[in-house]
Amino acid sequence: MGVVEIRVAELDKGDRLESGDAVYARFWRQQWRGEGNPDPFGSGHRLPKKGDTVRVYLRQNAGGYDALLPNGIEVISKAEDKADE
Repeated sequence: MGVVEIRVAELDKGDRLESGDAVYARFWRQQWRGEGNPDPFGSGHRLPKKGDTVRVYLRQNAGGYDALLPNGIEVISKAEDKADE
């Protein structure tokens, strides 16, 4: 389990956040360790790099926000792509 800081640029749904807000969202990741193939279930979120633009699907839970699975964090554009513009 970890936490990622997200700066809100635009809000598609919901009414608790505004453009410019910083949101801390919980996520989880796991790595297969063992013999054979990993089980067919999800292994958590793939995390973007700092500066990437992302679309995040959040659920309010226990006084904070959880990124939804299986694809609650989606990279829209990468930071290095923006540097080329």
